[in-house]
Amino acid sequence: MDKPDPDGLVTVAGQLLAENKTTGAFSYYKKAANLYMESGSYFKVFEVFKIMTYIYKEQGKLGEMIQLVLETARKLEDFKVFDVAARMYENAGTLCYDLADYENASAYYQNASDLYLSLWEENRERDGSGDDARKFADDMRKLSGILLIKSAEATYHVLARKDKSESLMLEGIFRICALAEQVPSIETTLVLHMKRGNFLDARNMASNLAKAFKEANEKLHVTREFNVELLSANVKSRVLHYQAEYLFISYLITRKLEGEEKAAAIAKEVLSLLLESMGLMRGIFAKEHDREDIERYCFDGMLHAVISALLKKKPEPVDFQDRLHGDIIRAINESAYYKIMVTIIGPGLKQAELALMDANLGKLERMKGTLMKLIFAEGTGTRTGTGDNGTGMKN
Repeated sequence: MDKPDPDGLVTVAGQLLAENKTTGAFSYYKKAANLYMESGSYFKVFEVFKIMTYIYKEQGKLGEMIQLVLETARKLEDFKVFDVAARMYENAGTLCYDLADYENASAYYQNASDLYLSLWEENRERDGSGDDARKFADDMRKLSGILLIKSAEATYHVLARKDKSESLMLEGIFRICALAEQVPSIETTLVLHMKRGNFLDARNMASNLAKAFKEANEKLHVTREFNVELLSANVKSRVLHYQAEYLFISYLITRKLEGEEKAAAIAKEVLSLLLESMGLMRGIFAKEHDREDIERYCFDGMLHAVISALLKKKPEPVDFQDRLHGDIIRAINESAYYKIMVTIIGPGLKQAELALMDANLGKLERMKGTLMKLIFAEGTGTRTGTGDNGTGMKN
C-alpha cells in the first residue's frame, strides 16, 4: 500500500482547520510531519510544526506540544540536520517562556545557540569557501549570538541566576560581533608586545581591541528586542569598561612616545567612557547590585583617578557615593580599588603606587609591570594631591 502524499494531508488539514475542526486538523498535520521527516523534507517538518503549535496553543496544550517539539528536535539533531533542529529548540524555548518556565526556556535557547555555533564552525573550516559560504557561516554565528541573548533574557527571570544572565548576554554580543575569536589572540599579542617593549605594535593592538569593543557597544541595539533594560544596561557598562581599559593602554603608550599633549585626546575619551560606564552602574544600583558590579564600579573610579592625576586637571565632576544606600556604600568602602582611588585623590598618585602593585587589575594584570612603569615614569604623574587631585570625584 502506497504511503499517502504529505502535501495532500496538509491540504486536508488546512480545510479541517478552516472549519474549526482542530483535533482532526492536528492529526493530519502530525501524519504529514512524520512523512516529511521520513522523506528528508526537514524544513517542511518545521513549517508544519508551526501550525501544530498554533493549534495546541489555542487548545491550552502547550506542555504536550513542547514534548513533541523536543522529541522532533532531538531526532533532527541525531540526523545532523542542525539548522532545523536549532529552530525546533528555539520554538521549545519560546513555548516554555510563554508558560513562565524560564529555566527550561533558557536551556532550549542555549541548545539552539550551540547548534548554530556548530554550523558556523563547520562552514568556516571548509577550504575554498566562496562568498555565499562565508555569509552563511557569519549568519550562523550571529544567530548563535542572538539565541544566547534570548537565553540570557530568560535566565534573568530566574532568582539567583542574574550573574549567569549577564555572562550569557555578553557572550552573545561577543559572538554577534565575532569578538570571541578575535579578542584572545589579540590580547595575547598585546601582552607580548608590552612585555618586550614593542610599544608601537602594542598600541596598535590596544587600539584594535578598543575599536572591537566600540563596535560591540554599537551592536547592543540587538538587545532592545528583549525586555530587560537593566540587563542590557549592565552589559553595556561592561563593554564600555573593556573599551576604556584598552584605550587606557593606548593613552599610556602615546604619552610615553609622543608626550602628554598628543595623548590628551585619548585620555579625554577614556574618561568619558568611564563616566558613562559608572553612570549606568549607578542607575542599576538603584534597583539591584552584586559584588562584581560594585568592584567594577570601583575599578572604573580608580582608573578615572589615575588618568586625572596624570593629566593634572579636573574633568567633569562625579559624586562617587552620592545617593547610594548603606550596603552599597559599605561594599564600596571595603573595595581595594576604592581605597586606591581615595589615596590618589588625597595624598596623590605616587602614594598609591604600592597598593596598585598589590591590586588585581583584571584584564590588565598580565601586563601590570609594564603599565606601572608607564604610569610612574620619572617626571610624570607623581605630584601629591590638592584635595581632589584633578579627579573631579568626591568620595
